[in-house]
Amino acid sequence: MSKQTTTKRRLLIYDGNAIIHRCFHALPPLSTSEGVLVNAVYGFLTMLFKSIKDLKPTHLAVTFDLPGPTFRHEQSAEYKATRIKQAPELYAQIPITKEILTAMGIQIFEMPGFEADDVIGTIATLARKEPGVETIIVTGDMDALQLVNDSTSVYTMRKGLSDTVIYDEAAVRERFGFEPKSLIDYKALRGDVSDNISGIRGIGEKTGMELIKKFGTIENLYEALEGGITAIGATERIKKILLEKKADAVQSKFLATIVCDVPIVFDFSKTVYKKVDRDVIFPWFQKLGFLSLLQRIPAESVAKVEEVAPVAEEVAVVETKKKSTLIVARDVVKTRALVEKMLKQQEVAAHLMKPLQQDLFGAAPAVIGFAWDGHTAVCEVHEEEQWDEIGRLFLDKQVALVAHDVKQFMHELALHGIRVGGEIFDVMVAAYLLQSGTRAHDLPNLVITVLGEDVPVAEWTYGDPTRAARGAERVWLLAAKLRGEIADKGFKKLFDEIEMPLVAPLARMERYGIEVDAKYLA
Repeated sequence: MSKQTTTKRRLLIYDGNAIIHRCFHALPPLSTSEGVLVNAVYGFLTMLFKSIKDLKPTHLAVTFDLPGPTFRHEQSAEYKATRIKQAPELYAQIPITKEILTAMGIQIFEMPGFEADDVIGTIATLARKEPGVETIIVTGDMDALQLVNDSTSVYTMRKGLSDTVIYDEAAVRERFGFEPKSLIDYKALRGDVSDNISGIRGIGEKTGMELIKKFGTIENLYEALEGGITAIGATERIKKILLEKKADAVQSKFLATIVCDVPIVFDFSKTVYKKVDRDVIFPWFQKLGFLSLLQRIPAESVAKVEEVAPVAEEVAVVETKKKSTLIVARDVVKTRALVEKMLKQQEVAAHLMKPLQQDLFGAAPAVIGFAWDGHTAVCEVHEEEQWDEIGRLFLDKQVALVAHDVKQFMHELALHGIRVGGEIFDVMVAAYLLQSGTRAHDLPNLVITVLGEDVPVAEWTYGDPTRAARGAERVWLLAAKLRGEIADKGFKKLFDEIEMPLVAPLARMERYGIEVDAKYLA
């Protein structure tokens, strides 16, 4: 008879409120272009994707608290009474998180009258009935450690969002010296300040731990005390406190215990983790400006940008959404011809791409993409004389330069003795002026949030030279859109007369430093 094998399945249960609360306070303010605070949403999704990557689940479930009292509040009016009400900006991010999870096809569980911890405990208990299921609770709350058993562990954050640890039975025993389920009894003696669970005042951490190590439960402890056993490892004063405050210990244990029989509707098969449809989630991440998170989603459902083979001729046709002519220059003669074309324009967008490091022979060339009025070009710079030709373009006062982070672009040009003589339009500064509430003004993010284009990470890396041309084309399109928004919002004078004139002086200050009159300042 052959043995029946069971495929190992792994269920992750997320404590939604605990993670959002942790992220809200751990991360700096992050707002959308409309000024909506979304740092907790960003943090939650960061933890979601990190845990999926680290733990490779087959099933997912997320739990949330609901507004209103729970059965614990009915038992004790003091339960959580000392908690400071959180900012409305925190609570406002919970519905956003739920909508995104729903769009991703992830099941959400919540129940009036119970806390998310109770729903987590119930799901973990139900999952134990499924063959071959390992459950991992993802939370920022150590209360969940009482649920740890041979098939359930806890994945939690120690510091920030990146420093995480998994508690299994052995890890809990190592930290506390007793079994996970005894944490409830420890809290019955020590209490829990955050939940306003009193415990027994006068019982310290060390005493509480020693008593639980010896007796396991408060029931065993009180059986010994009330049975006349004197050698319990405590002073007479402690024994007296324990006997006088028994009701407090019993009440505290009730409040600290996570119930595992909440009447939820749970179908394990519906928690199967499916790959996220980027086409569905993209509008959300575009609206929120979550470029870095978008890049962590599997890309199977999105058409990949067509890779274009290196072009050998001076002029070649590249198929994109519409046909356009791509001019390619790889030597001095063709670079000169390209520059002559661009000198006839009033404005040219440029996008520079360089290898992160030169190869062993220093042969990897810098690549500059250009775009203007529906045309694109790329120049692979193999010779210093090509920089001389490129310098003629940027020095010309009749041709305006459009780029992302013009100041950095100026630093790169300065390495080859080139300065910018004409007017400039910096799409990064323009985006900041329009969306000062967010820090996501890098070019890939602007392409998503402003142009609404989902671009694979590889498109921004050095390699295929035509990527530089496509980058320049996107800079050109961004400038057109941002220029209009700046005018509509009445920022044109500020942008033209203050922001742009400051770019070149700041670049020179960064490059050469500033002179300080030390004697005057002394």
